[in-house]
Amino acid sequence: FKWNRPYCLWASRIKEIKQPEAYINLARQLQHENVDFLMVGEIQDERYRYIEDPINLPDNLHYLGVKSYKEVNGMIDGSLFLIHTCFPEGLPNNFLQAWALGKPVVSLHYDPDKIIESKRTGVYSRTLENFSRDVKTLIHDSEKRLELGENAKSLSRNLFNPEKNIKKLELLMAELVKERKQKCAKKPCFE
Repeated sequence: FKWNRPYCLWASRIKEIKQPEAYINLARQLQHENVDFLMVGEIQDERYRYIEDPINLPDNLHYLGVKSYKEVNGMIDGSLFLIHTCFPEGLPNNFLQAWALGKPVVSLHYDPDKIIESKRTGVYSRTLENFSRDVKTLIHDSEKRLELGENAKSLSRNLFNPEKNIKKLELLMAELVKERKQKCAKKPCFE
């Protein structure tokens, strides 16, 4: 993915719980920052159809429609950071994508398991006032962005590494089998 200016990315399904209007308002507030705000995702709530017409958006916001997982990875990789406005609903896949690519996340409403704050993988804003300030700070502070991105990549390698997690699962399964055999050795098991 190529874009001719620095940009932040918002990637999600477009519906009320994801709060796309918070991202649009953020872009409007930061129009003079020389950074674009890209938005991708399927419009699932008809009230957000207005996003498809650029005339309804600030000049620095670009809705690019639906993108594949691979395309979103390319977009995240080229971004300054990922922006998240959704209300809590589990561990977002796009957090995992961003962290694996060494990109921090700025989240308005949600810090799953307090990972963002405790592992310093981005910024958890909590309020709209903090949100705008936090995004503006990360736009201008490349050192902090890189530090948070490195933390994110390290977390991803250690916590979400498929090979490590498969080995952990294998050890767990082996332990369960061992316990079951010991239990059945003491008392016959017919299950």
